[in-house]
Amino acid sequence: MIIIGNLVPDLVSIFMRVKGITIFPFIFLRPTATEININHEKIHIRQQLELLVVLFYVLYFLDYAIGIIKYRNTRLAYKNITWEKEAYANQENFAYLKRRKWYAFVKYIK
Repeated sequence: MIIIGNLVPDLVSIFMRVKGITIFPFIFLRPTATEININHEKIHIRQQLELLVVLFYVLYFLDYAIGIIKYRNTRLAYKNITWEKEAYANQENFAYLKRRKWYAFVKYIK
């Protein structure tokens, strides 16, 4: 379910400016979101399903925390999160989710 509005993205943007966020089963997007942003977040929905949602968040934040230590830069740490790398690499491919294999994020692990 896609929810358009600034409230949730603004709350998350306290830490880092975001256009949207996926909190299963919801996708929260700013009114300025594009189809590319929507596709990016839909990729996250699939990733979350594969990891039974809770495990996704545990691994996602662990990957982010390791990135902060490694890069000493929050933006760089975010861009190097395994699941973000998959989403960014495929966000402009609107057929991606139709052909994506289960656990495709594995090839993006550092």
